[in-house]
Amino acid sequence: LLKVTIIPRSSGALGYAQYLPKEIFLRSREQIMDIVCMALAGRAAEQVFFNQVTTGASDDLRRVTQIVYSTIKDYGMNSRMGQLSFPTNDNQQP
Repeated sequence: LLKVTIIPRSSGALGYAQYLPKEIFLRSREQIMDIVCMALAGRAAEQVFFNQVTTGASDDLRRVTQIVYSTIKDYGMNSRMGQLSFPTNDNQQP
């Protein structure tokens, strides 16, 4: 993560996060959960500073949901499910 702001910079965005180019191809469960925490930081900041949440974090919530589902469904990083993969379509390899 390079830069984060919750201050609106244009009429369409309420804030943004600027990331460095992706160079990491393998991540541990802890690293994935750190990414989830960073993505939800904007929503937490809204709650703390404005005492309310808005729809501004909807894309962050969609992205976090996808990441967490992938952690369990695709990567088998869940102690209750075990090391299993459930690919979305039949052509994917587990």
